[in-house]
Amino acid sequence: MQGTKHLFILLHGHLETADIIYKKIWPLLPAGSTILAPNGMFPIPQTSPTMNILKFSWYFYDHFSKKYFIFYDRPAMFIKNLITNLKLNSYKKTIIGYSQGGYLAPFVGELLENVQQVIGIGCNFKYEYLKLPCNFQIDGIHGDEDKIVDFQNALASHQQLVKHGCRGTFFEVPGAGHRLKGPLLKIIEKTIV
Repeated sequence: MQGTKHLFILLHGHLETADIIYKKIWPLLPAGSTILAPNGMFPIPQTSPTMNILKFSWYFYDHFSKKYFIFYDRPAMFIKNLITNLKLNSYKKTIIGYSQGGYLAPFVGELLENVQQVIGIGCNFKYEYLKLPCNFQIDGIHGDEDKIVDFQNALASHQQLVKHGCRGTFFEVPGAGHRLKGPLLKIIEKTIV
């Protein structure tokens, strides 16, 4: 969707689609914003009793072996190339990532020009793999009742970014879980610079 010279890049969670995050986030964005909400690089067929559908993933991590089968660099480069091909490099950029998309968001931010802000929702920031300090504001939004991504780990990862010279704020959302709804959405709207 083409609009102003401020590009919002929306990165969905694991086993979701671009449509899911787009429908939840676009009403929160300034009127006339340019929005890019791609599907993850890797389609994963899902079967229901009535149909086959595709969900997507950005990368693959094995929690048991603690190894990445596909690391953040591939999907980050995919998004960079997409933005170059769409001739959006000169736009100011805000990257909003949810869950797996939030883990990915700062790696995308490192590769792009004119990134003003990265917002990660329901994720940890893998500061140990980033080039620090970040050259953009990096904010975290996390429900204190998240059962998928540990709240304390998310807080600690954002504190490490700040300790290493990044600027940004971590927003604790009382009573919120991992789902992208209600109180989490209200904080997103207030967080966008």
